Amino acid sequence: DEIRDESDGIAEVLYGLGSTGTRQGDELAAMIYLQMSLFLDPENQLAIISLAGLYENIKQGEAAIALYRSMPETSALRANADVQIGLVLDSIGQSDEAVKHLTAISTARPKDVDALNALGNIQRSRKEFAEAVTTYSKIIASTSSGDRSLWPVYYFRAISYERQKLWPKAEADFLKALELYPDQP
Repeated sequence: DEIRDESDGIAEVLYGLGSTGTRQGDELAAMIYLQMSLFLDPENQLAIISLAGLYENIKQGEAAIALYRSMPETSALRANADVQIGLVLDSIGQSDEAVKHLTAISTARPKDVDALNALGNIQRSRKEFAEAVTTYSKIIASTSSGDRSLWPVYYFRAISYERQKLWPKAEADFLKALELYPDQP
């Protein structure tokens, strides 16, 4: 972002101090600096993400969700914020809302691999294995088959198949995961 005036400059310095505090484990100071930065520049996208992540770390899910929702719609970080909302909803025990939220994102942005992956993982954790298979399959269909980063998707889909006792499909996905990343234990 471009610094337009003194207020923006001060907000940027405060963001830097807050970001440093977050990395050094000084959550209280980091929170104060990041909140002051957002007071001066409410659309500081990095401060929004940093403070929301800090709230997640200290188990303040509702505050994190509110911050993620404040991310400007035009921001390049909006997709990340949307996925984080779903993950936080799940972490605070609102799994049904998390699934609805991530399903809506996946419908609006069918190639959003992060949203699909988060949805599949929540479905798998809820023992909705058939739904998880469908979600993981969407990721695989939208990505190059030789993409090494797909190994966990094949692995988690294999687990979902295995839990449904669909052994041949599970074995095929386990083997594909190993093919993509042979050194992965």
